Amino acid sequence: MGGPDTPGVGWAGGVERILMLMENSFKKENKISLILMSENFKEYGLVILNMLRKNNIEVHFDYKYNLKKSLSSANQLGLEKVIIIGENEVKDNACTLKNLKENSQKKISIDNIIKELI
Repeated sequence: MGGPDTPGVGWAGGVERILMLMENSFKKENKISLILMSENFKEYGLVILNMLRKNNIEVHFDYKYNLKKSLSSANQLGLEKVIIIGENEVKDNACTLKNLKENSQKKISIDNIIKELI
């Protein structure tokens, strides 16, 4: 460009390649809320909570014991799915998986819950 020689250092990171790598970091985590209908189901809920966390599924554990408030809280957090534990679920060794975006739910045995979420 003219003028006297000036020492310097150059570096190129490849902006497009960096942006392609960053796309994965912007994806929303599939976080789930675990809702217990009563304190009586806490032990059963903790078994499911530990199972989910061992499989690297991020879980929000709700201690409200009020379904309406817990679902409202899950919506405010922007969660797509919740797991509901009530008396029937404990008796059947299952849980209810509710999809908040599609407003659908189904009962799943705890043996199959990980397959359903991954």
